Amino acid sequence: MDKKKNVTLCPPTLEEQPPVAQRMTEAELKREWQFFRASALAGRLRETGLLSTDEYRLLMAENIKAFSPKLGKLYDF
Repeated sequence: MDKKKNVTLCPPTLEEQPPVAQRMTEAELKREWQFFRASALAGRLRETGLLSTDEYRLLMAENIKAFSPKLGKLYDF
C-alpha cells in the first residue's frame, strides 16, 4: 500500500542557485581540444617509456600554460 506524502517544494533562493554556465568561444574550444590532444600524446609517450615522469610533468605544465588554464585547474602539476 503506497501512501502519498505531501511535500512542499521551495524554489531555491538566489544564493543557492548554481552559477550560469558561460558559453565558450570557438577559440577557447579549439584551445581546449588542442590541450586534450597534447595531453593524450604526452600520456602515450610516457606509457611507452619515451618520457620520464619528470619530463611528463614539465610538458603537461607547459601544455596547461599554452592551451588551457581552465582545464589546468583539474590537474595537479
